[in-house]
Order: sequence, then C-alpha cells, then structure tokens
Amino acid sequence: MLFFCYNGRDRLDRKEEVNMSFKDFNFKTFIQEALDEIKFKEPTPVQQKLIPVVRSGRDLVGESKTGSGKTHTFLLPIFEKLNPMFRLLLQHHHVNW
Repeated sequence: MLFFCYNGRDRLDRKEEVNMSFKDFNFKTFIQEALDEIKFKEPTPVQQKLIPVVRSGRDLVGESKTGSGKTHTFLLPIFEKLNPMFRLLLQHHHVNW
C-alpha cells in the first residue's frame, strides 16, 4: 500500500515532476474528449504522480489539500474501465440511467 501526503507547498518528488499533459496518460478517447471539453490540459502534481499508481491497481491512501486533484486522480482511471457503449445499450432497452 502506498501512502502520500501533499500540502501544496512541497512537491511529491521534485526530481520526478515534469511538465506533462493529460494526453500523456493515453486515456480512452471519450475520456480525453471530456477533459478537453472542460479545458483540463495539465495534470496537477498529485495527478502526475498518482494516476499511474491508481491505474496499476495498487492500494493507495492519501491526504492532500482541497483543489489538488485527488478526486480526478481516482475517477479518471475508474472511468477508463467503463464501456462508453454501456449507456447506449441501457437507453436502447429503455432503462433509465
């Protein structure tokens, strides 16, 4: 299990922090399109470091200030596992989502 703490002043690991784009994560097309639509271009330091950990399936416990990107750190890899056609299938069978 990985533990992290990020207080907003310190970096998770200054040596490993790089300028990157959400495109560098190679998310599925529907996720990248959604990120582009809401104008999310660059991941926060928390996201840069921890999205790969979450994607790997490792257990992770963390603490970080509000606005540091924790929620998207966990949600984006979860959304990636969803089939974008699932909602269309439900609609086709008249199931309310």
